[in-house]
Amino acid sequence: MKRSLVRLATVCALALGATTLTGCLAASIPDTVPSAPPSRSVPAPEPSRGDDGTSSGPAESLTFDAGAALPSSTHLEWGDSMGFSDDYSVASPDDGAGNWSYTHVATGCTASFWQGTLASYDLSQGDSLVSDQILGQDFGETASEITPYASDIDVPQLGAGTVEMRAVSGSNDNASYVVIARGFAAVSSGLYFSLDCPTGQDAQSVFDEVRDDLSISLTPTAG
Repeated sequence: MKRSLVRLATVCALALGATTLTGCLAASIPDTVPSAPPSRSVPAPEPSRGDDGTSSGPAESLTFDAGAALPSSTHLEWGDSMGFSDDYSVASPDDGAGNWSYTHVATGCTASFWQGTLASYDLSQGDSLVSDQILGQDFGETASEITPYASDIDVPQLGAGTVEMRAVSGSNDNASYVVIARGFAAVSSGLYFSLDCPTGQDAQSVFDEVRDDLSISLTPTAG
């Protein structure tokens, strides 16, 4: 489903750390909308643990500011549990370019993932604005046009801690969506997730359910 901000009566942003979606703004961005950006890879392993049983990955909240301090050897990916749950069926398998998706069986909503490098992005702006660049690819808009409509949300990190992401939600032609993204400028990598729901389903409500199935793995790799 293509997404547009101009056709929305409102654009709702996800509240930081909340379990529900809040805050609606009037939309006024031009109607140019390409297909959503890429998404996938194999399910991520949990961060390795040392002899004392502690995780070797970041344990605290990985905020946008904290992302600037990530070692260049850091590897990140989605911790994908949907492929192991009867609540989902595969809509499109990993295409080898970081894209894959599932159908939420109970609602018919499509959950799409992307993970990959950000070679064509401006990484000088910091993780929050780089994240908005990723969102902008979905709407066919610039980061500066997306920023007023996006808010922060925390997604669990495998092992411990959370990862701060940017998010936008709304509706088009009687269908609804939630889109979240995180750019990691220090390692030129990004993550993207979208939930597109058909008529009769509220993506915001469905996201509250499937959110428990989302996690992010950040692990150091050999330099």
